[in-house]
Amino acid sequence: MASSFQLETNSLSSKLPTELGRVVWMESFFDLSMNQLSFIIPTQLGNLRQMTYGFRLFSNKLCDDVPTQLQSLSSFVTDWEVTTGNLIGQVRIDFMKA
Repeated sequence: MASSFQLETNSLSSKLPTELGRVVWMESFFDLSMNQLSFIIPTQLGNLRQMTYGFRLFSNKLCDDVPTQLQSLSSFVTDWEVTTGNLIGQVRIDFMKA
């Protein structure tokens, strides 16, 4: 089942919902790039094991490390763009206080 989830460049802000990891039938174009999404990347996105093309989270305000569960998908997905334009590797202080 080919499908896509494309909400790039929509000024979306807030955390990435963990529920997005339930869309396990997704094969291509999971694109939330160029928004204002912040905080950490949910480990649940690693459940998108059917993805083969177009996983894009670039140019947001995402921080911390890319979860291991999600990193494992990067070798199977062509057009993987996650870290560029984010704060990957940095811990948000306001997140730590919550």
